[in-house]
Amino acid sequence: MWRRWSPGYYAEEDLRHVDAAIGTPESWRAALGPYRATIRNTRPPAAYAELNRWWTEPPRLPSLYLHGRDDGCATPAFTHWTENVLPAGSDVAIVDHAGHFLQLEQPEKVAELILTFVGTPG
Repeated sequence: MWRRWSPGYYAEEDLRHVDAAIGTPESWRAALGPYRATIRNTRPPAAYAELNRWWTEPPRLPSLYLHGRDDGCATPAFTHWTENVLPAGSDVAIVDHAGHFLQLEQPEKVAELILTFVGTPG
Protein backbone atom coordinates (compact mmCIF):
# COMPACT_ATOMS: atom_id res chain seq x y z
CA MET A 1 0.00 0.00 0.00
CA TRP A 2 2.73 2.51 0.94
CA ARG A 3 4.62 1.85 -2.32
CA ARG A 4 1.47 2.60 -4.29
CA TRP A 5 0.37 5.61 -2.24
CA SER A 6 3.85 7.19 -1.89
CA PRO A 7 5.90 5.73 -4.75
CA GLY A 8 9.01 7.86 -4.18
CA TYR A 9 9.24 7.30 -0.43
CA TYR A 10 11.46 4.69 1.22
CA ALA A 11 9.11 3.58 4.00
CA GLU A 12 10.73 0.45 5.44
CA GLU A 13 11.73 2.04 8.76
CA ASP A 14 8.33 3.70 9.17
CA LEU A 15 6.61 0.41 8.37
CA ARG A 16 8.55 -1.31 11.16
CA HIS A 17 7.22 1.32 13.58
CA VAL A 18 3.68 0.91 12.25
CA ASP A 19 3.87 -2.86 12.59
CA ALA A 20 5.25 -2.59 16.13
CA ALA A 21 2.52 -0.14 17.14
CA ILE A 22 -0.36 -2.13 15.65
CA GLY A 23 1.01 -5.57 16.38
CA THR A 24 -1.64 -8.27 16.55
CA PRO A 25 -3.76 -9.55 13.65
CA GLU A 26 -6.87 -8.32 15.50
CA SER A 27 -5.40 -4.83 15.77
CA TRP A 28 -4.48 -4.88 12.07
CA ARG A 29 -8.08 -5.74 11.19
CA ALA A 30 -9.27 -2.83 13.33
CA ALA A 31 -6.71 -0.45 11.82
CA LEU A 32 -7.67 -1.38 8.25
CA GLY A 33 -11.41 -1.57 8.94
CA PRO A 34 -12.24 2.06 8.05
CA TYR A 35 -10.41 1.73 4.71
CA ARG A 36 -12.25 -1.48 3.90
CA ALA A 37 -15.60 0.05 4.88
CA THR A 38 -14.96 3.01 2.57
CA ILE A 39 -14.14 0.73 -0.34
CA ARG A 40 -17.20 -1.42 0.33
CA ASN A 41 -19.40 1.68 0.73
CA THR A 42 -20.94 0.27 3.90
CA ARG A 43 -23.10 2.24 6.30
CA PRO A 44 -22.00 2.81 9.87
CA PRO A 45 -23.82 1.07 12.71
CA ALA A 46 -26.89 3.03 13.84
CA ALA A 47 -25.12 4.12 17.03
CA TYR A 48 -22.54 5.97 14.91
CA ALA A 49 -24.82 7.40 12.21
CA GLU A 50 -24.85 10.92 13.69
CA LEU A 51 -21.07 10.95 14.15
CA ASN A 52 -20.64 9.71 10.57
CA ARG A 53 -22.82 12.56 9.30
CA TRP A 54 -20.52 15.09 10.98
CA TRP A 55 -17.46 13.28 9.66
CA THR A 56 -18.66 13.46 6.05
CA GLU A 57 -19.77 17.12 6.06
CA PRO A 58 -17.36 19.82 4.85
CA PRO A 59 -15.54 21.69 7.62
CA ARG A 60 -17.13 24.87 8.92
CA LEU A 61 -13.90 26.58 9.97
CA PRO A 62 -11.09 27.68 7.66
CA SER A 63 -8.93 24.68 6.90
CA LEU A 64 -5.65 23.88 5.18
CA TYR A 65 -5.81 20.93 2.80
CA LEU A 66 -2.47 19.52 1.67
CA HIS A 67 -2.13 16.90 -1.05
CA GLY A 68 0.96 15.14 -2.41
CA ARG A 69 1.39 15.49 -6.17
CA ASP A 70 2.44 11.81 -6.43
CA ASP A 71 -0.37 10.46 -4.21
CA GLY A 72 -1.30 7.00 -5.43
CA CYS A 73 -4.39 6.83 -3.21
CA ALA A 74 -6.18 9.95 -4.43
CA THR A 75 -5.30 11.91 -7.55
CA PRO A 76 -4.26 15.56 -7.14
CA ALA A 77 -7.39 16.40 -9.18
CA PHE A 78 -9.25 15.74 -5.92
CA THR A 79 -8.04 19.16 -4.77
CA HIS A 80 -10.42 20.86 -7.23
CA TRP A 81 -13.38 19.28 -5.42
CA THR A 82 -11.83 20.19 -2.08
CA GLU A 83 -11.45 23.85 -3.08
CA ASN A 84 -15.16 23.96 -3.89
CA VAL A 85 -16.34 22.71 -0.49
CA LEU A 86 -13.96 24.37 1.95
CA PRO A 87 -15.20 27.53 3.70
CA ALA A 88 -13.83 31.02 3.10
CA GLY A 89 -10.36 31.54 4.52
CA SER A 90 -9.27 28.01 3.64
CA ASP A 91 -6.30 27.09 1.49
CA VAL A 92 -5.37 24.12 -0.68
CA ALA A 93 -1.82 23.23 -1.70
CA ILE A 94 -0.29 20.43 -3.73
CA VAL A 95 3.13 19.40 -2.40
CA ASP A 96 5.66 18.39 -5.06
CA HIS A 97 7.81 15.27 -4.60
CA ALA A 98 5.33 13.81 -2.11
CA GLY A 99 2.74 11.07 -2.16
CA HIS A 100 0.02 10.21 0.35
CA PHE A 101 2.28 10.49 3.41
CA LEU A 102 3.52 13.98 2.58
CA GLN A 103 4.26 14.92 6.20
CA LEU A 104 6.90 12.17 6.21
CA GLU A 105 8.14 12.76 2.66
CA GLN A 106 8.41 16.56 2.73
CA PRO A 107 8.28 17.54 6.42
CA GLU A 108 9.94 20.95 5.98
CA LYS A 109 7.59 21.97 3.18
CA VAL A 110 4.54 20.73 5.09
CA ALA A 111 5.66 22.63 8.21
CA GLU A 112 6.22 25.78 6.13
CA LEU A 113 2.72 25.56 4.63
CA ILE A 114 1.14 25.01 8.04
CA LEU A 115 3.02 27.93 9.60
CA THR A 116 2.06 30.17 6.69
CA PHE A 117 -1.58 29.18 7.12
CA VAL A 118 -1.84 29.52 10.91
CA GLY A 119 0.84 32.15 11.43
CA THR A 120 4.05 31.92 13.38
CA PRO A 121 3.92 31.79 17.18
CA GLY A 122 4.41 34.97 19.11
